[in-house]
Parts: sequence; C-alpha cells; structure tokens
Amino acid sequence: MSAATLPHPQGTVTGNPGNVDHYYCCDDETALCGADLAGVPDGPEFDEVCPLCVLVMEEGAPCPGCGE
Repeated sequence: MSAATLPHPQGTVTGNPGNVDHYYCCDDETALCGADLAGVPDGPEFDEVCPLCVLVMEEGAPCPGCGE
C-alpha cells in the first residue's frame, strides 16, 4: 500500500474541505476511495488522510485492481 497526495480532492467526504492524502495499491492513478490520482505527486504531504481510503484499509477490503 502506498500514499499519494491529491491537491484538489474529488468525491471525498472529509470534515475539512482542504487537501488530503490518499492511499493506493497496484494502480498509482486510482486511490482506494476511487479518486483519480493521475498526475498527482507521490508521497504524504498533508496532515489529513482521506477517511474513505482509511476505511477501505481498516476493513481489509481487497484492491479492485489486484485483489490484495
């Protein structure tokens, strides 16, 4: 599992409308929450992580791409 930053989150619900970091697995252009990460720099940058990505990880849901 890796992290990427998304300067302008799309389709992500957070308590803070600002920027959040996202997690991804095998496809570095699609976050676990489904956000488009194409062209987004890799690595943590913000103080808050996307709660939907965190939920996917906590629930142990398989990656839609590789199934892991």
